[in-house]
Amino acid sequence: MKEKKGFVLYKDQKDVIDDLTDEEAGKLIKAIYEYETTGELPELDRMLQLVVKPFVSTLKRDKVKYNEKCQKNKENAEKRWKKESLADINSTLAEKFKMFD
Repeated sequence: MKEKKGFVLYKDQKDVIDDLTDEEAGKLIKAIYEYETTGELPELDRMLQLVVKPFVSTLKRDKVKYNEKCQKNKENAEKRWKKESLADINSTLAEKFKMFD
């Protein structure tokens, strides 16, 4: 499956970031990028470890939804491809059998 190029931060998460100092907010954002890139969180102080958990939970939930959507789209594309292929085959066969009429 193709790798996602991005991720979403939600507006309701802004309140948490606004309550942090600029330095803490920077560390948090960098930790989120690290998690999304590698699947691992960097070492954080205790307070930021607590703050990052809801962000990670949301990212995990979004990733599951994304993968489910991709799988569903793949299945739908395969169904459509089969239908179109069968229609093409049937059309071709029908034209060939017209020659014998």
